[in-house]
Amino acid sequence: MRLLEITEIVLFLEEEFKEVDKDLVSGLFLTPIKRTGEKLVSITSKVEEYKLGDDFKEVVTQYDLDEFTLANIQFGVGGCYMDRLSELNNKDNYWYKDCVSAGVVVVGLGDPYTVLLSIEDGVIYVVSVETSFENKLKIADTFSFLIRGLGTAFCARRKGREEEFLVLAKEYFGENSLTFWEEIVY
Repeated sequence: MRLLEITEIVLFLEEEFKEVDKDLVSGLFLTPIKRTGEKLVSITSKVEEYKLGDDFKEVVTQYDLDEFTLANIQFGVGGCYMDRLSELNNKDNYWYKDCVSAGVVVVGLGDPYTVLLSIEDGVIYVVSVETSFENKLKIADTFSFLIRGLGTAFCARRKGREEEFLVLAKEYFGENSLTFWEEIVY
């Protein structure tokens, strides 16, 4: 087993759900972005405003995360993903001060995890009700690696290859991240 590329995840999801009514599973597809012009400029300016880095910018300008959920991590909920980021990182949220102190922004939500992107270096962390911001858990070096890990975990689960994935996760994401990846793959 190897870590899938994002383009391979796109194809796997299309194949996996080809027989299912697209309206029922629309949020499970990672599709190339169809925005051009003004909308793409808006996304790019928000990424730069939040100082989210080149790797994050590359993913959100190439793929539509507006309704995307993968392996129990929800990115968009309809509407524009960048507007969702603004909502998730609004100063009215109870976690806002913790995020500012830790130098992170919320980029996705799952049960029980909140996914965070470090403004300083683009590293991906998670926190949960059991993990404070001070003890946030590093799960990926970049946002694109997070997407690749989630997609590979989902593929492994669908094919009954969870144990192989965990060996791969330890290699790519580190032993300390296995708590997260175990919950994702099982």
